Amino acid sequence: MSMYHKEKSIQIKNSASALYNNLSVLRIAPRRLTYFTVVHANVVNMVSASWDGLNYSHRQLQSKEPNVATSPSLIMQAAFCVLPSRDLLVVTSQKGIQMYESDGSIMVYWHALDTPETPTAQAVFARGIAAVWENYICVGVSSSAILVFDVPSKGSNITLSEVLEEHKEAIIDLASECSGSQECIADLVSADDGGNLCVWKSGEEFQLLNKIPGFEYEVTTLHESVAIVAHQLRDRTLSPPGVNEPFLSLIILPPSTVMCVLLLMFFHFLSVMLLHLPPSVSCSSVKLWKGTVVAGYGTGQIRLYEAVTGILHAEVNAHARWIYSLDIAPFSGLLLSAAEDSLVRVWHLTVTPETNSVEVAHLHNECVTDTQICGAKFCDGDGYAFAVTGYDLNEIIRYTQT
Repeated sequence: MSMYHKEKSIQIKNSASALYNNLSVLRIAPRRLTYFTVVHANVVNMVSASWDGLNYSHRQLQSKEPNVATSPSLIMQAAFCVLPSRDLLVVTSQKGIQMYESDGSIMVYWHALDTPETPTAQAVFARGIAAVWENYICVGVSSSAILVFDVPSKGSNITLSEVLEEHKEAIIDLASECSGSQECIADLVSADDGGNLCVWKSGEEFQLLNKIPGFEYEVTTLHESVAIVAHQLRDRTLSPPGVNEPFLSLIILPPSTVMCVLLLMFFHFLSVMLLHLPPSVSCSSVKLWKGTVVAGYGTGQIRLYEAVTGILHAEVNAHARWIYSLDIAPFSGLLLSAAEDSLVRVWHLTVTPETNSVEVAHLHNECVTDTQICGAKFCDGDGYAFAVTGYDLNEIIRYTQT
């Protein structure tokens, strides 16, 4: 019997962009509402859905510097941040960082990114958002730094309190300890484009506890080679080498010879591109639960590390393609993984402190046919329901436990 079944989808105004972690969910229990946000280009699509499924309201937010007549910039991520005293919606873009009241009604803070006077090859953007401890919101930037904002219990007097500079590559994702346990030493993990992880303890000054290095590509098949090169080209982290071969001269050759020449050219192109690959695998999504780091990678693997020591507890070949999103239901230990291979998988994590072990069990699959999944989130702390977004889809697909 299936563990989850599909519910009625929620329509959104614009389709989802192909961004990592492109879905955020906030449950408002007193009002029996759930907020969803999905990024499309320079717009955040926001939907408020009543639990009875009868009422939906839509709002769209743009990334624009306040009081300045500039065009909206591309948005990289939108995520809800839950602090003990307030909930905020944080939107990151190529221009800066915006913080809104959780319903998107009022922008309470704007932080502009340092952009170079002259255009450079290095893109400028903010990405990776996490609420930490009682009063901090952390945001990663492309320069490899992590900005720590001190957020008061009310009002707009938000200040940049610290800049963490341990990474060497652009930040992709941040996550705070989600179990609610006071016993966990680490309460923040950061992941970068090179697959490197940093583990932090928050406070008036954030303390680096551990660095977990990334790992290199292990390309074993032609299919993997093509998939990796295609992904890097699409993400513009590789530039195709110049092609100067005289194509016109092929026209006068026999078809079989032309095919052989084209195949040789293809393998030449592929070998050149593989030489240009970045040395490490990107960590596209990361979570922290009960002192365990759960990291998803471009290889489709999920790795589980002990946060403070960096000991590798488990490695799961979870997906055939690039992982785009991970989520954990903190009360039940359910783990959600979603990837380009159209699959959403549900796992169960068991952490046993006495034996210093972590077990992973696979529970459920959902296939969203012909869809490159880019966001997946549980809708509650128990993992009773989850939601999924896909590239170019104008809907949020929902599943609930049977």
